[in-house]
Amino acid sequence: MKKDKKELFYGQYWPYGVGCDDFTAYAFESEKAREKWLRQYAYEEETGNPVACVATYEEMQAAYGNNFCVLEDGTVCSRLNAVGLHRLDGVEYF
Repeated sequence: MKKDKKELFYGQYWPYGVGCDDFTAYAFESEKAREKWLRQYAYEEETGNPVACVATYEEMQAAYGNNFCVLEDGTVCSRLNAVGLHRLDGVEYF
């Protein structure tokens, strides 16, 4: 995974539809990888539940703080959560 978070491509997964409850965010190294991920949810998006959508670096900062982290698997989380996961499971993040 690229180290510069500004160069990554982000997506949000809303299990109950956009704006309902909470979402999970993911980072991708290319726009092509993000588009492939989005296509997995194309049918569900037509029915309204769940929804995957494009997100920006600024939206990640707003949701997780200016110093958010991207885990090895591409999941985005707050620095506090990443530190806790690292202590528990040795998960790598940047």
